[in-house]
Amino acid sequence: MNRAERVATVDRGYADLSVRRQCALLGLVRSGIYSKSATADPGELTLMRWIDEQYLATPL
Repeated sequence: MNRAERVATVDRGYADLSVRRQCALLGLVRSGIYSKSATADPGELTLMRWIDEQYLATPL
């Protein structure tokens, strides 16, 4: 079972087993359950790629 499947199995409304215990049993970190990962803006990715190219093209 991959991480996404394990996260999907966590039931926040299950009264008998807390989210903390469910995460421990599934081997997950609780912060990954509560927060959503940020997605990068395509414009920012283009800028970071350009900076990387400039860095690699310029000898130190």
